[in-house]
Amino acid sequence: MLFVMGLWELLACYVTFDPDFTIDRVNKQFVPISQWFVQIFNTSTDPTVLSGLARMFQVIIGLAEAIIGILLLLAVFVRKHRLALANLGLSLAAALFGAFLLTMFAMHDKNLPAWNQYPAIFAWIGITWMMVKADCALPSGSRPDE
Repeated sequence: MLFVMGLWELLACYVTFDPDFTIDRVNKQFVPISQWFVQIFNTSTDPTVLSGLARMFQVIIGLAEAIIGILLLLAVFVRKHRLALANLGLSLAAALFGAFLLTMFAMHDKNLPAWNQYPAIFAWIGITWMMVKADCALPSGSRPDE
């Protein structure tokens, strides 16, 4: 579970930064979200401001996805620190997807990708954490890979 989620987060990072791989997330997601945020705070709707804010979101989200992916893959391969690395990576993933869920729900923009996938991702994060916690609670020598 950690391995697949780690790879998935690294793929998400790649998709965030490479508009040719899937869709241009900047124009289709980050710019509309930026417009929504500036509308809430009654700030400038200047296209330069919106583009800058969209790029800022892209960098923050892409870096977060990369960090989460690296932490989860490290948790797979560094058994001694598995629980700590998994706790950190899964907590960051929950925070990131929580921000996505709350933003998409609040915006309720049908032109954006469906936000209803995020509860399932939360369940995946929770189940993964429970599996890691259970594995780390096993007595030494009782794991099949030892």
